[in-house]
Amino acid sequence: MLDDFEFSVFGEQFRVREESHPDRASSYNFAWLNGPAEGTYGFSVGVFAADAASPGNGLHPRMTRDQLMAEARNFIEGFYAPGGIGEEDFPEHVAAQPEKTHFASVASQRLADSTTPFSGLVAQ
Repeated sequence: MLDDFEFSVFGEQFRVREESHPDRASSYNFAWLNGPAEGTYGFSVGVFAADAASPGNGLHPRMTRDQLMAEARNFIEGFYAPGGIGEEDFPEHVAAQPEKTHFASVASQRLADSTTPFSGLVAQ
């Protein structure tokens, strides 16, 4: 099992916690430490044993740190994109690096290229 770890993407700080489930799935809970709602907002990503491309021990698929950081990057790009969750639900929240103006075009391309088996948003 992956130890909890923290990292930064575009100045946004995350803590990731891995959970293994009895149905041969793994989930990763991302706490957005400097995000909206006083750091209580985040999202989760799940992978399932049927995804043969996932590294792991055969019992529970695993994501690498690089894959997890890519998930956070995709989330941030979509969050701050025009019409994204940030603009709609958290208009008072300011990006840690507001000079990053390429979120919309990059987010659109990444969504089109996404091969993630499951990704969902949750309040933590």
